[in-house]
Amino acid sequence: MPYLMLLFSTGLMIAIWPINRAVMKKGGRAPNIGLVIGLAGALAAAAAAKINGETFFNPQAMLYGSTAGVAFSLGYCMIIFYCLKIGPSGPTVMMNNLGMVAPVLINILFFLGGAKPSLFAVAGLLLSIAALILMAFNSSGEGGKPSMKWFGWVLLGFFLSCISMGAQYVAAKSVPQLPYSYAFYCQSVTFVILLVVCAARGSVLPKKNEALVGVFSGTVGVLNAGVLFYLIKNMPGYIVFPVVMVTPIVVMLILGHTVYREKLNRFGVSACAAGLLGIVLLNIIP
Repeated sequence: MPYLMLLFSTGLMIAIWPINRAVMKKGGRAPNIGLVIGLAGALAAAAAAKINGETFFNPQAMLYGSTAGVAFSLGYCMIIFYCLKIGPSGPTVMMNNLGMVAPVLINILFFLGGAKPSLFAVAGLLLSIAALILMAFNSSGEGGKPSMKWFGWVLLGFFLSCISMGAQYVAAKSVPQLPYSYAFYCQSVTFVILLVVCAARGSVLPKKNEALVGVFSGTVGVLNAGVLFYLIKNMPGYIVFPVVMVTPIVVMLILGHTVYREKLNRFGVSACAAGLLGIVLLNIIP
């Protein structure tokens, strides 16, 4: 049963990316999609929290969920979505998922109790840094020049992903019994921030395709959080996280090369290889 749930969770994470890319390439507006993600996610999380018997008035869940919501709304919903529109898909997904370095650093600094970090964690961090450096020199094949516009935005998206994943990790450590209460505050803050952004742009109402992908992504995100909570309790983390985090990157790299006709130079290929291996090593517990 756990392995079927792992397959289900991975399938959900894979499905989100090509759907988001397709909508963005057809003129989708990132803030409007994110607005629906926040609303759908908040409603789904509230229902799940109620069913699970969770309280909504826990200060830690409120703090960490709100922090993650700020980073998620600006980083994932706006910047990473925009990068899917202007840059290569696989590397964009990889840069987002490299936010996994934050939980590892937080664990090393605050939760090891004086113990030394594993060699796997150190190697994973070094490979992640190497991936960031190499990706700066990637080009899409257009004149052979690196796309600094894409890299600048995706690097900012990476840092915000670190904040989001870091807040989620601290919440999981501090209030593991309140996964949906945490998700409720994360998605609610996302909705409020992007509502302000959309109102400032004079375009609050989403288009049909934006609403559909937003509802799908928001609901899947909350559903997947519950599935991951189950998997972590029933399977080793060093199996769960590499599969869930790396498989979408590999799929998008394959789609990027075979379907989207995206090109990477040797720096981009090396960056993706280093990033993939780094994410795997970051999650190995000897």
